[in-house]
Amino acid sequence: SGLVVVLAGALFGAVTLARVADRVPVLALAQPIERGETLTDDHLRAVHVASDEPLPLVAAADRDLLVGLTAIGPMPAGSLLARDHFSDGPQVAAGFSVVGLALQPGEYPIASLAPGDHVEVIRTPDPTGARSDSGVGAAVLADDAEVFSIGPLSDTSTGLMVSLTVPHDTGPAIASAAAEGRIRLVLVPTS
Repeated sequence: SGLVVVLAGALFGAVTLARVADRVPVLALAQPIERGETLTDDHLRAVHVASDEPLPLVAAADRDLLVGLTAIGPMPAGSLLARDHFSDGPQVAAGFSVVGLALQPGEYPIASLAPGDHVEVIRTPDPTGARSDSGVGAAVLADDAEVFSIGPLSDTSTGLMVSLTVPHDTGPAIASAAAEGRIRLVLVPTS
């Protein structure tokens, strides 16, 4: 009976060693990342995965290949990483532009805006009345702009820097209204 225990232990050890040998170190996210965010070394951690066949995951030894790339979508902590989750820079579809806005409280919804959210871009009336805009009152400049990225305006401000993906032909009007401080964002549901 002692021999059976020794043999069982040896068999268990051999099976465990074989399973460990089949595991490969790959990269996963140590913390969540948003679309448009640049990947840093702090985002990465190595994990071991078992696989019977090749996976399109980035090997832990290749972490330098990912650092500095841009996330093409939001990913939670723990996500296993493949090269096609990232691009060399911001990705903008043909016919669209990314316009940056420096917004103060009251010019954007108090709800947390996040990359991928959809907003209406509203041009408010000229408060001085000096400028004659077409139409009266507010005007919708883009009815389905997508939040591309978001960040604090500065360390000492409560404002936000918001980059929006908008149809190319609306970009100049939005940038002009933003320069005049006449932009408001309205959070809209996605369909």
